[in-house]
Amino acid sequence: MKKLKLYFLGLALSTLLIPISAQKKLVVSGGLPPLPISACFDYYHFDGIRIPIVKREFSYVIEKDVSVIERKSIQDILLQEGFREFRVKKVGYNDRNELHLVSFSNTTNSTRSSSLETRMQQVMLNHASISFVSIKYEYNRRPGLYMTPLEPIYVQFDANVTYAEMITLGNAAGLTMIGLDVDDLDNDIYEFKRQNSTSNLICVANELFENGRVQFAEPNMLF
Repeated sequence: MKKLKLYFLGLALSTLLIPISAQKKLVVSGGLPPLPISACFDYYHFDGIRIPIVKREFSYVIEKDVSVIERKSIQDILLQEGFREFRVKKVGYNDRNELHLVSFSNTTNSTRSSSLETRMQQVMLNHASISFVSIKYEYNRRPGLYMTPLEPIYVQFDANVTYAEMITLGNAAGLTMIGLDVDDLDNDIYEFKRQNSTSNLICVANELFENGRVQFAEPNMLF
């Protein structure tokens, strides 16, 4: 189990942060009965169990690459792309890059279609200054507790997996190895990134884990 590097949304930690050691309790105690798991993004694996989550289709986190010269703000970029009725709030940093929370009104005509997520991914492809776009998720049994997956995906393989096999298993799930996690060299934890930047991070991490020969495959998490 990887101790994830956490980034915070700038609100009270008591309302947003779920301690790593307590995440198991989300699926075994209290709260509302979880919704059925029917898709690869309805859950993620943590410490060998499935944590049920649900997409919040009108809320996204955008990472802005500060190394790219861009005079337009996130709001200006979204307006240029034709989006309307939304709010933008800078909520933190991923290394040096800025993290912005974008919340759309769910009553506007521009966000009623199921293509909103596709359109938001296209924003990243159209603008070099946008390095990452991810939909926000809510814990299935704890309404009001949110998380967003970020790269890299942290992976620990079974002890008998060779380096070449690690590469092959990653490729099968649409992932490319970055290298060893420099913050955890003693535990042979590797960092992976998506080969297709629009692939769902939750889904590709789940696919790698479920293909076997892996102790865990967990995206970095913004709570």
